[in-house]
This record gives sequence, C-alpha cells and structure tokens, in this order.
Amino acid sequence: MPLFEYLRPLIVLTMLGYASYKDVKTREVNDVVWLVFGTSGLLLDLYEIVTGSMSLLDLAFPMGFMVVFALATGLLGFFGGADLLAFLALGLLQPRPVSVFSSYVGFPPILFPLTLVSNAIFVSASASILVLALNLLSRKGGVSLFQGHGQEPAWKKIVMLISARRMVIEKVSGPPFQYPLEYMDPDTGELKLRLRPLLDDDDKSAKTIAELKESGHSWVWVSYAIPFLLALAFGYIVSITFGDILMTLISMLFSV
Repeated sequence: MPLFEYLRPLIVLTMLGYASYKDVKTREVNDVVWLVFGTSGLLLDLYEIVTGSMSLLDLAFPMGFMVVFALATGLLGFFGGADLLAFLALGLLQPRPVSVFSSYVGFPPILFPLTLVSNAIFVSASASILVLALNLLSRKGGVSLFQGHGQEPAWKKIVMLISARRMVIEKVSGPPFQYPLEYMDPDTGELKLRLRPLLDDDDKSAKTIAELKESGHSWVWVSYAIPFLLALAFGYIVSITFGDILMTLISMLFSV
C-alpha cells in the first residue's frame, strides 16, 4: 500500500481538525493554514504524477470541480472565504478516494470532491432536526414562537424553525457567533424577519440587536452561523469510511 494513501488522510484530518477548532472558537481561520496544507497536497500530487502513480487527469477533474464549485458558491454568497479556500486545499490533498478504506458501507465515491461536498452539506443540513427540536422545546407558557410576526408567510416560519434559534435577547452575544434575523422596518416600524443573516456587516447586526433591546423585545430569532468547516471535517470522515450518503440513499430508493 503506497505510503501516501495513509499520509493524505492524516494531513487532511490534521488540517480540518485545527481549522474546525479555530472556526468554532473565533470564526476565523488564517489563510496561511490553507496555503501550507494546499501546498503540501500539490507537492504530493506532483510527486505521484512524476512517478506515474497518478495521472494528470486524476488531478485535473477533481480540481476543476472544486474550482468551479468554489467560484459559483462564493459568488452566490453561500460560503465564506475560509470555506472556499478549504475546498481548494482539499481538492489538492484528496483528489481521489482513499484506497486504505476500500470496502465502503455505502455507495463508493465516484468523484471524491463531489462526494465530500455532498456529505458535508448533508451533515450540516441534518443539524436542522436538532434545531427544530430545540425551538419547539423552547416554547413556554403558550406564547407563540412567532409573536408579532403574524404577517409573515407560513413557509418563512418553517424555514426559521429548522435553520434559526429563538433566544432570550439578553443572552445573545452577537457577531461573529450570533446574528439577528429580526429587525425593525425603518419605514413602518414593524418587526420583520429575514432569512439570511448579515454576515458581511457585523456593525449593522450589533446595532440591530441594540435597537431591539431598546424597543423592549425580550426574545429574538438569531442565526448561530454554524461553522461549516466542522461539517466539512465530519463530511470527510464519512466520505472515507462510509461513502456517498446521497448516492447511497438514491440507490436504496431505486432498489426497493
């Protein structure tokens, strides 16, 4: 078994473990982390290409996917800068499935970066179940979770229930850990909901929390800004041990 088949997962887990810790604690990861680990991945790739254990196409297709995915999601604002750099570093470090884990429980990865991203998104989305349970348990005294938001459509309330948390406003620490999803309409003075937090404007988010407190609000819907790098780390572990979650579910569906 080639040494690199053990070395690559070890490097990736080290990178994602450290980055996840920093993301959870500070919501910031120095770009040097991705540069150092990405460079190590590139050196491993070049060595394997030169020695013939990996072809140029083995690297080109996964990296092409990661570059397109990173650019597309970055332009749409779905992920932060650290997440996008992580995708590129991962593409260099792990362009193909890990042969050390040759027997997958689920559907084996076809294009490893695609499986990795899909699994990470699946892990992140599964947190919605926990968020929903916590929101329903936080309802006390028969008070509506959406008191003051009777004008909001039902679909928006459902999205809030599975993606945000209703908290006592005095316990909200604010950016960069929690972002308000409620605000006072400057024209009408009505309390309104927004689905996406203002992640690029911490000052405005902090100001919104202060305005809500001054207006006498005791509760507020917030986004926890769950660190995606943590989901990416779990997604990687699932990818190299279990396989592709989405493809496994699809294959099970068609086999029924």
